[in-house]
Amino acid sequence: PLFRSRDGRTVWKMTAEKVNVDIDTNDTGMVKIDGTFYSDDGRSLTLKADEGRMDSKTRDIVLTGTIEATTSDGARLRAKEVKWTAADGSLSAEGDAELIRDGIRATGDRILSTDQFQKFSVIGNAHIEKGGEK
Repeated sequence: PLFRSRDGRTVWKMTAEKVNVDIDTNDTGMVKIDGTFYSDDGRSLTLKADEGRMDSKTRDIVLTGTIEATTSDGARLRAKEVKWTAADGSLSAEGDAELIRDGIRATGDRILSTDQFQKFSVIGNAHIEKGGEK
């Protein structure tokens, strides 16, 4: 598995059916991914993605395809693309992004969070409805 640790704590880990490393850039490509991102407070977000890549310099990850994710406290997330930015530990769901948590359904072009979607921002065509967990 691929993983990233900070201060002795696992930040994320991923397994893939296939992993390719570009010799020139050292970037990593992945196919059929299972991943988990961990927050400081012990919660986690688990996802499946068709494809992904990790930038060797920034350590940023971009996952694409049909992405379905769930958090350990019951939220569900769907998007065409999920980006993890190493510098600030943020997760961003982009492209027909939808988050369902605690009876609230949020949709927009982009949903951004730094704490596994406990708190989040919806950017572009933002729509939030209560009782929308269908």
